[in-house]
Amino acid sequence: MYAAKRKKSTRMFSKLDALAFALVAVVFGPTIWWMADRTPPIELVAYSVFPPQVKPGETVFRVISLNRKRQCEVEPQTILIDGGRVRWVFEDKTISIPGPIGPDQYKRPVVIPLQALPGQAELRTVTEFVCNPIHKIWPIKTENPVLKFEILKHQ
Repeated sequence: MYAAKRKKSTRMFSKLDALAFALVAVVFGPTIWWMADRTPPIELVAYSVFPPQVKPGETVFRVISLNRKRQCEVEPQTILIDGGRVRWVFEDKTISIPGPIGPDQYKRPVVIPLQALPGQAELRTVTEFVCNPIHKIWPIKTENPVLKFEILKHQ
């Protein structure tokens, strides 16, 4: 009789174990999957600046060719280093760049500040991607290649 009760309770615990495992898998499975998701949603194909020479107050464009793997929110931060090595930080707003999955190309303007010093300049862009809920606290970060151009004297 004791063996029969023990066998029944063992079956009950195994059912509870299976239920607990299923509950943990449902709750923590997506979280673990999201935490492991660290691959950038785009592959940069080409990245250039146009025009190669600008005056303060004019606009320079980052020309971006990419291969989009999935749609995500994008928060770029652009840094201009002017001819005097002064750093200008542009806080771009969070955007969702619409476009097809696959090849895409677009231009992002940067207005050169009137106080920017002439000489060899650089544009640096650090991009944060938010593709799932975990990325809101731990985004995927990428740093684009440095773009060099010249700031001419303001006349």
